[in-house]
Amino acid sequence: MNKSVVILGTGNTLSMFDCSEHNGSEIWAVGSAFKILDNTDISIDKYFCLHKNETLDFDGAIIDQTNYPLASVVEKFDSRFFTNSISYMIAYALYLGFKKISLYGVDMDSGSEYTFERPSVSYWLGFARGLSVEVSISSNIDSPIFLYGFEDYSLLIEKLKERSNMSKQMAEQCQKIGEDTRAQQYLGQQYDNDYWIRELRG
Repeated sequence: MNKSVVILGTGNTLSMFDCSEHNGSEIWAVGSAFKILDNTDISIDKYFCLHKNETLDFDGAIIDQTNYPLASVVEKFDSRFFTNSISYMIAYALYLGFKKISLYGVDMDSGSEYTFERPSVSYWLGFARGLSVEVSISSNIDSPIFLYGFEDYSLLIEKLKERSNMSKQMAEQCQKIGEDTRAQQYLGQQYDNDYWIRELRG
C-alpha cells in the first residue's frame, strides 16, 4: 500500500498544492477542492462527503456514512473527537497505516471552523505525530501566529499579507471554473486581511 496521503481542503493554502511534489501519494479531497482542481491534471483518489449526502460526477472512490468504518476507527484509537470531515480523514489515514500525511487547504481559521472544528484537527495531527507519522501542513493550523510571551505581532502582519495573496489566487481560480460565489468569499477574505494589515500598521 502507498504509505503517503495528501488531504485537500478548501482553504487558501490549497493554492500551495503542487502534485509534482507528491508523486506516488494517494490524494483525498473534501468539499469543493476537487472542483477547484478540476481543470488540472491532478487525479483525486478518494472524495469524502461525511457531512451531507451528495450526488457527484466523480471517478474515484466516495467515502460517506455508508462505508466509513467509524466503529472500528473509534475502537482502534479510543476517541470520538470528530467535529469535521478533515478529522475523520486524518483518523482514517492513521487507521489504514499511512506513514506520511500532507495537508493543503486545511486552514480552519474562520467562524465555526476556528472555534469548533480546529481543535479536533489539531488533536488528530498530534495523535499522528504520537504514532511517529510524518505530518506536513501548509497552513498554521497547529502553530500560533506568534509565541505568547516571546514574540510580538509583527509576524501577524506578515502572515496576513501572505493570506491576502493566497485569497486573491484562490478567487482567480474559482472565477476560472465559474465558482463565482466561492470567488466572492475569497475576495472578501482578501479585503478583510488587507483591512487588518492597515489597522496594525497604524
